[in-house]
Amino acid sequence: MVRLLVVAGLAAVFLAAKVLHERRTAALADRSSLDLPALPEHLRGPGRTWVVFATEFCATCGPVTDRLRSLHPDDTVHKILVEGEVALAEAYKVRTAPTLLEVDRAGAIVHSVAGAEPVLRYVDALAPA
Repeated sequence: MVRLLVVAGLAAVFLAAKVLHERRTAALADRSSLDLPALPEHLRGPGRTWVVFATEFCATCGPVTDRLRSLHPDDTVHKILVEGEVALAEAYKVRTAPTLLEVDRAGAIVHSVAGAEPVLRYVDALAPA
């Protein structure tokens, strides 16, 4: 009987942890409803612009930037180190690296994705089939 209670308790803990993890991942991934300011003019390209907020030790940030450049050679892609652009990172509510912004030619944030897994999934979805 005690074993059954222990197993049931552990199952409940693991289920709660899974639900919390999924909620956090979803909250980080879907940032499209955030009210974010327009990208400063000096960072905008002539068409679509991609901004990858990175940190010095982010293992995913470099490959994401390279993949965006290879998928969209006509777009402008910036990799911005958060440590050097703290005010800019704060303006775009960057809390994790990488954080990816997709920006239209007018500077409006079209889409924002945060976290390694969500960013990788988003960039992979951009690749032609």
